[in-house]
Amino acid sequence: MEKFTAFKEIPLPTNLAKYTFNIAAPGMNNDGKSVTYTEPMNTVYGAGRTVGDAVAYKNAAFKIDKMGTRTREGDTWVHVTSVDQTAAKLNGWILYKGLSQAEDPLSGTAVRIDLVNSSGQLIKYIDYQKPNAQSGKTLGLSYSDDGTEVWLLGALDQQKLQDNIRDALKGTGYSLETLSASQTGYLAEATVGGKISLTAAQADSIPNDAVQINIINQTDGVIGSFNYTKPGASAGQSLAATDNGTTGLSSDDQNAIQADIKTALKSTGYSLNALSSSQLEQLANAQFGNSVYLKTTTKTTDISDNAVRINFVDPSTKKIVTSIDYTNTDADDPAPKGSDLGVQSGNNWTLRSEDNTAITNEAITALDGTGYSLTDNKLSDADLATIGAAKFGSSVSINVSADNAQATTN
Repeated sequence: MEKFTAFKEIPLPTNLAKYTFNIAAPGMNNDGKSVTYTEPMNTVYGAGRTVGDAVAYKNAAFKIDKMGTRTREGDTWVHVTSVDQTAAKLNGWILYKGLSQAEDPLSGTAVRIDLVNSSGQLIKYIDYQKPNAQSGKTLGLSYSDDGTEVWLLGALDQQKLQDNIRDALKGTGYSLETLSASQTGYLAEATVGGKISLTAAQADSIPNDAVQINIINQTDGVIGSFNYTKPGASAGQSLAATDNGTTGLSSDDQNAIQADIKTALKSTGYSLNALSSSQLEQLANAQFGNSVYLKTTTKTTDISDNAVRINFVDPSTKKIVTSIDYTNTDADDPAPKGSDLGVQSGNNWTLRSEDNTAITNEAITALDGTGYSLTDNKLSDADLATIGAAKFGSSVSINVSADNAQATTN
């Protein structure tokens, strides 16, 4: 009879050995992740915990030098060795999920962003280095709106941070695919040389016979997502097909995906009607059980019934610099097409305070990195009158100057 093996060591990934870890929730619980063990739990008779309570070692840093799985439970255990000899008594085995990545010293020219779960446990962290950043300065900018300080993060910073966060969370089981307005405002207040945290949610699992296709906008936030499934496909298999010796995305897959993209982007204000050659290559190389990201910055020619499209135009060239679709998001009482965005008093139009603030914020963010901006980060009275007179389901244009001169309306 073959002897039963309760634990089997597996090769330690080389990238895992370079990181430093803490025990995420040190304590006295006999749960496999609060303290370390002389051997993985229930694998060797008589083996037990290295210490009774690990709370005193909450800041102790460890390196992983071995890894394995328990046969019955199928869970992963790692052997850790203390970086500091004062915690050497904790050298032993612990559940891999009981560890959190330890942090390196803060840089004076970066903002550290801890990515944590809903319990506050550190998943990963990133150090965001903004060009020409100075210690003590903020990532974003602020302006006063009727005595209230409003913080905004530029579109370029949003894009870079979104990419960094997405890359950091790969393989962790967590995701933060789209930064919300409150999160970008929070990031804008972050101080160079300091630290903040963002909460990531548990990622949806991707079926083994599906490729998750995400559509991202100019700041790389996900605006539409769907699983493209093929019966019989297996995890790790590429979406590409070979036809007459040529490997690529089949016409059937291309047509089906294009139709799914159209559905996913419905009511978003964006379109992706023709996949580029590089996007077709992305899809062909995509593997089942994984995700792919396709970018579009193209706004639809159709404007949603409950939106006003605001185009920011260079008056000298008459070209649109950028545009935003300002949407009435009240699901219970959406603005009907043709209704007024603003309020009229006699012959004068203006915006409600909350609309003024929201549109100003969106405008500043959208104009970041374009070489154009609103003077003093505000819409002029003429701008407010033009936008206020706009009808939902239509568009208006605002002229902006590259030299930061006062914006004027068409």
